[in-house]
Amino acid sequence: MNILRTPIAIRAYTERPNSEPLGNLPVREGLTASKWTVVVDTETSTEATQRFRLGFFQIRKESRLETSGVFFDPKAVSKSEEKLIQRYAAAHKLEVLTIGEFRSDILLRYGYTRHATIVGFNLPFDISRVALHHGVARRDKRGGYSFLLTRNSTHPRIRVKHLSPKAAMIDFAKPEGQDTTRGQRKRKLKVDTYRGHFVDIKTLAASLLSRRFTLRSLAATLRTPTQKLEAGEHGGTSDAYLDYARADVQVTWECYQALSRRYAEHGLSRAVSKILSEATIGKAYLQEMGIKPFLGCDPESDRRHFGRILCAYYGGRAEVRIRRTVREVIYCDFKSMYPTVNGLMGLWEFVISEGIKPTETTVETRAFLEAVTIADLQNPATWRRLTTLVRLKLNANLFPVRAKYDERTYTIGLNYLAAEGSLWYTLADCIVAKLLTGEAPEIEEAITYRPGPQQKGLKPVKILGREDYTIDPYTHDFYLSLIDLRDDAKAKGDPIEKTLKIIANSTSYGIFIEVNRDDAPKSERLHVYGPSGDCLETHSKVIEEPGRFFHPLLAVLITGAARLMLGIAEKLTPIDRPLVK
Repeated sequence: MNILRTPIAIRAYTERPNSEPLGNLPVREGLTASKWTVVVDTETSTEATQRFRLGFFQIRKESRLETSGVFFDPKAVSKSEEKLIQRYAAAHKLEVLTIGEFRSDILLRYGYTRHATIVGFNLPFDISRVALHHGVARRDKRGGYSFLLTRNSTHPRIRVKHLSPKAAMIDFAKPEGQDTTRGQRKRKLKVDTYRGHFVDIKTLAASLLSRRFTLRSLAATLRTPTQKLEAGEHGGTSDAYLDYARADVQVTWECYQALSRRYAEHGLSRAVSKILSEATIGKAYLQEMGIKPFLGCDPESDRRHFGRILCAYYGGRAEVRIRRTVREVIYCDFKSMYPTVNGLMGLWEFVISEGIKPTETTVETRAFLEAVTIADLQNPATWRRLTTLVRLKLNANLFPVRAKYDERTYTIGLNYLAAEGSLWYTLADCIVAKLLTGEAPEIEEAITYRPGPQQKGLKPVKILGREDYTIDPYTHDFYLSLIDLRDDAKAKGDPIEKTLKIIANSTSYGIFIEVNRDDAPKSERLHVYGPSGDCLETHSKVIEEPGRFFHPLLAVLITGAARLMLGIAEKLTPIDRPLVK
């Protein structure tokens, strides 16, 4: 046996003392958008700076086009190019603005004052190009950018904070001065700051269609009446190039319309400008049912359990057992893995419960693990017993281990683990160890978690607004229902099967382990809960904020059960190099 002596890493739970969990705060949609829409697209120079040169915009009231225009930077185009722009605008009845006029007369006048929805493809880039100046965003957009539109301090900036390559949060910063009049302040009334409504259709398309797009490929997929034109030579100015740039705005509008119609089919009350990923669609369905997040039901939940639970958190497996050898392979896949194990373990009961009930079950769990066989795992009732975490004596059995195998980066591998002390794992991981080695791990302690009483006042929801796709949270398992509906749609050749898959996948795992990282400007006091359950105090600039539907137990149980599925497949698959110590 090859022995690697190396430090291993485990996950812990951290929080700022006395902080209010996001799941216990009300959902703030902000002030609603008006019927106005501003659609914008910019064109830049071809050198590394990608300096703004010109752009086109549309102003619409509902679907009616009110104004079309072109705007440009007088410092970035030549006099002859400016004359060409003026001549082109006159021929096509376009309003002509300078970049400064566009900022004040369009972005601020319509986007901020008239509460218009601002739409673009890759909108953060367009905002960065038209801005007068940029700086570092603060407070809730810390880690993002703040873009100056005018020198007037009473005008808002636009803030952009990237969440992923596909999504960014965009809003208006609070300008200097009071939102509330003196009379309102005397009556102790408060006016909410208008944060704006920004829709990046690149993000919206990825959320609704679960794919990445260019504007060209999106228009082709949605079969919009207007398709993207060929660009010709970028960075120049000609009638053909202006045609190309102007068409982009129309294509953007038509894609926005098509995507908005698709989103409206869900029948959700959440504004389309708040949809940043597949997961936000899933969360919107849970909110539509009236489901309160775990930390909203029990904000004072015992954090000692969080430390033990997250100690058992490991992701999926990606391993190669036979290397540098030619082999015939068969590609296999699991159908809806996370929704399936969710349904098998009955985790929906935890989602709609008021909290969790931990019970010490060491004796029963030891007996179960000694007796369980691979045949038992064909019985759905067996999976209901897997909502258990165990503290194990680490005596060289097979478990997920997080270590720097390449001496640089922590990754997860399935290894024989021997160490002083003990760690927490899922009961599912113990079964994998027994299946693959023939030896049951030595359990020192076991805690079984069961759902608390059901939440009151939950409402049925119509998936995609369809009466025949109604799911009652009290009588249906949401995840299994979505899988069944998807199978039905697929059998009928109904294209909504893809949408049903997106909803199921986005609500069955990721939202429960969502932790938003923030880099603070200076160290802050943190409480850290590890496998012992003890609270340690430290100071760090790395701040972690649990997402709204954070539920670490569900995330740990789901991934553990998924690894069990893989372990079963490995046990049943004959290979010519078995696992050995």
